Amino acid sequence: MTNIAEMLNKIEQWCNTNRKDQYEPMKPGLTKAEIDSILGEWEFQLPQEILELYQWGNGSKHHSFLPYPNGDYGFQGFYSLRNALREAEDFNKYFNDIKKEEYILPLFSEEGAYTWTILKKEPTDLATMYYDEEPVMHSPEYPSLTAMLENIIRELKIN
Repeated sequence: MTNIAEMLNKIEQWCNTNRKDQYEPMKPGLTKAEIDSILGEWEFQLPQEILELYQWGNGSKHHSFLPYPNGDYGFQGFYSLRNALREAEDFNKYFNDIKKEEYILPLFSEEGAYTWTILKKEPTDLATMYYDEEPVMHSPEYPSLTAMLENIIRELKIN
């Protein structure tokens, strides 16, 4: 089991114990072959952390995924890989004024704001995480998905 999956499992266990009435399990994860099939001949590479995320789960069924640091939920969602790629088309059409060697990929939505990462044509391990109402480039919220999950675990006081 990967570090990403271990952290997501800890968060999911916390949700099942502390917010069972609001939490719904994720859609089943994808295999590497399923991910490759969805991506097809796409020129951008998913960072290793994002591959692990989608192998753990392929989006939320309705809206609850990661709790806020205080344990509350809002109207948030985790995009399935197909939906993330569809959303990415609009994001990149309207908001991507960065180099065309990079591609904005939204992962989570939360009450009108988004958490996204930047994909490159070369494979990377870490997925820098950005957060805002519009996917415009500014300082990263977290240097990686791992750092984001570690923060949630720390804030929720999960052992």
